[in-house]
Amino acid sequence: MSFAMAPQKSFISLIKTLYQKHGALCKAAQPIWACQISLENYAKLPKLTFNMVQNKEGATQTFELPRHAYMKLDPKHPGLGFLLFTPWNFQGLGGKEGEEYWVLGA
Repeated sequence: MSFAMAPQKSFISLIKTLYQKHGALCKAAQPIWACQISLENYAKLPKLTFNMVQNKEGATQTFELPRHAYMKLDPKHPGLGFLLFTPWNFQGLGGKEGEEYWVLGA
């Protein structure tokens, strides 16, 4: 994955979980969020699991992102990673009330 936008509420939860359970301290940077993480903790990062709606009938499929698809390590700076998610505030666009929409890049 090259880049993704996560709903603000879910993004905050993700950042907190990365720090509390995996020792990754992520902070806003430009153009994307930077994370301090040891190589040992990076190797233990879990896959992220999404339940994706496939069609208007509501059929779903589970989709998993391995750690290297959502966080890239800086080869020149050990212990520095870049989170490939950025927070955003969903503004409608035809979504249903109460649902969260993630935008995942290719």
